[in-house]
Amino acid sequence: MRKNFARLRSAYHINPIIAAPIAITIAAAALMAAAPTPAPTRSATPAPAQSLPPIAVEMCQAEPESPDNPNLHVGISFRNLTDEEATTVRFDVFVVDNSGKVLSEQLVSIDGHFGPNILISPKRSPLTNDMLTQPEYPSSPAWNIANHFGSGARSVRCEVDSAEFADHTAWQRIPPG
Repeated sequence: MRKNFARLRSAYHINPIIAAPIAITIAAAALMAAAPTPAPTRSATPAPAQSLPPIAVEMCQAEPESPDNPNLHVGISFRNLTDEEATTVRFDVFVVDNSGKVLSEQLVSIDGHFGPNILISPKRSPLTNDMLTQPEYPSSPAWNIANHFGSGARSVRCEVDSAEFADHTAWQRIPPG
């Protein structure tokens, strides 16, 4: 160290008061470069994501439960766009009126094994063609969504809220704000 300091000082005619901090800085940088970088640990804790959702909503459809009941059966077809199997997907379902105004919002969730690039769609009754909804049919991405008499709402908008994957990674939508 003393030899290098002397060479540095004589080669560039640097004042010892200035050369010492430079030599220390160079030595510290060399030590930090040689230190191992710890590998990040994986967790299912969602990290804020500015990216597009890893799940694509391909269909979001509402059907009235019956002429006497304003509640809606909402079916969502979705596709996993990642290379990893999704295990839980949560959606925000927005009930909207004819002008596009959001009347209500409900968070729904489906658990399962959703492989890459496979379309997941609501199941239908073979007899009535009605959507088979959760919780009676847990593998069908369809839900009963509350709607109020007189609202006139017959349509919905669906957005991916979050997704968890088999490798314990997660994606969480950042609400606009």
